[in-house]
Amino acid sequence: MCSKIRTQLLRAESPEGVQTNRHASNLRCKHRSVSSRRCGLNCPRLNSGAFRRDGRMKGQFFIIGALFICILLFFATGLQIGITATGTDDMDHLSKNLQKELPHALNIGINSSNPLGVLYNFTIFSTQAMKTRRINLTCYWLVFQQGDGVVNVSAGNFLNSPKTFEITVSGISKELHVGPNSINSTTFSVSGYEFDVGINVDDESESMTLLANKTSIYSSLVLERAENVIKREIIG
Repeated sequence: MCSKIRTQLLRAESPEGVQTNRHASNLRCKHRSVSSRRCGLNCPRLNSGAFRRDGRMKGQFFIIGALFICILLFFATGLQIGITATGTDDMDHLSKNLQKELPHALNIGINSSNPLGVLYNFTIFSTQAMKTRRINLTCYWLVFQQGDGVVNVSAGNFLNSPKTFEITVSGISKELHVGPNSINSTTFSVSGYEFDVGINVDDESESMTLLANKTSIYSSLVLERAENVIKREIIG
């Protein structure tokens, strides 16, 4: 008898073998289609506990996700309570930080050969960061950079409106007109190892003596939130 015909007869006489082959086909595809549902209770994957482990893993991910959301809500609520309950405590802390960090930003700019650019970017970042705490930060600063017998004076205006800075160096006065969030510069001749400086803006005056051989900064900043106001000055 032809072997091909014999094989067909054996398959016809063995329906259990056909069922076994179909079950094996389901086992091969059960991990990537819904046909695994037809495998029944004898499915090796069910007996091995793989489905139970998958269920536990999904439950664990759900718990971790819910816990993460709760932590976020807790911290968000804590920040909100801190802002409304502490009054000027956080404003005082932040203003003192600015007193230290503004000269530090200038030094970083000097080391990277871009003192005004780094200082400008830091000031803009600070004003935006304060807004997240409902604090309005306004300020201006003047940077004095030494040269060969001259000092370059740059004024940065962050007072939300155009300002005119009257600057006096060693008895010589000049006016600098600076737009909001802008910088303008001028140059003075100096001699000796120090020079006297006078600054007048918005009817506020300040005087100081600076060294001619170093880059210096003067800044006046104001933090406001509701009726709370803190003003700081920086000379460095």
